[in-house]
Amino acid sequence: MTGGNEATLTVPEEVDHAGFVRWIKAISLDESPAWSGLPNNVEKIVRERLGSNLLSKIKMIQGTGDDLGDEEEAADGKATWLVQLESIAGKMLDLLPSQLELLTRTAQAIQNPLFRFLEREVTVASGLLELVKTDLIYLIEMCKGTRKSTNMLKKLAEDLNAEVIPDRWRKYTVANVSATIWVNDFVRRVIQL
Repeated sequence: MTGGNEATLTVPEEVDHAGFVRWIKAISLDESPAWSGLPNNVEKIVRERLGSNLLSKIKMIQGTGDDLGDEEEAADGKATWLVQLESIAGKMLDLLPSQLELLTRTAQAIQNPLFRFLEREVTVASGLLELVKTDLIYLIEMCKGTRKSTNMLKKLAEDLNAEVIPDRWRKYTVANVSATIWVNDFVRRVIQL
């Protein structure tokens, strides 16, 4: 069963049950990773990976999510992806209208089904407009370092960095498009309403 420095596992020459039981009991409890076809330093590699994963989770909890993008830094010491994200969020915010006025409800108007439909659409769009604007303002503040990073802001930053429409903004069904195209479409919808 042993040969040289490493323990090797050999096939027993036993033919009965009692012989197999003796063979199993004689096996050393110190298993070598080589038995599974792994390198002998696999435990060290696994521990290093677990440690790296733990550190990245701690960084994500504590910081502004600087580990999300490249390690490159802009001139002011911020991560490059953070500066780019601030620019993208600022452009999106500039596109959005300031507000969407709600329709005036009257006793006569609410009897009209078309009015009720439009009122609901305007109310949902107005709430979504406020949500998108607030999210973008908070994201810009996080990028500037004036707002503490939260899990919601990190998820929003990841989504916009990957040009994915954030789940918080998906109040209506839309084709699989980029976040920038979605914002442009949303602006046209709000203007139409």
